[in-house]
Amino acid sequence: MKALIAPLGLVVLSGVVAFAQTAQDPSATDTQSKKAMSGKQMSAEIVSIDSQAKTITVTKTAGSTDESTKTFKVEGKAASSLSTIKTGDKVTLTCRAGAAAPPAGPGTGVTSAEEDCAAVTSISKTP
Repeated sequence: MKALIAPLGLVVLSGVVAFAQTAQDPSATDTQSKKAMSGKQMSAEIVSIDSQAKTITVTKTAGSTDESTKTFKVEGKAASSLSTIKTGDKVTLTCRAGAAAPPAGPGTGVTSAEEDCAAVTSISKTP
């Protein structure tokens, strides 16, 4: 009987240790998800809106020397605000980071604020 109890106790103990190693601190997970969802913001002027394709084309503003236009996919609640903005509006865009972003830097035409903008998740008009 004692020979059966010792190995059984060892199995239970190893299961508890394995479970404890996989458990995460919930506050750390919340912080990571808030960072991922916060996104980057940029100021821009609306050049064109395609409600069917859910895209916007903008020119960066707020101290940018790059006057080129960029087209971004719009998703989530930002897609519903496409009907409230028009060409020429000055807006603040919040972007969702993307994994397949082009490198930023001189000569690439991509600035650090745009480098990982996979999609626009929020659009708000600026005065």
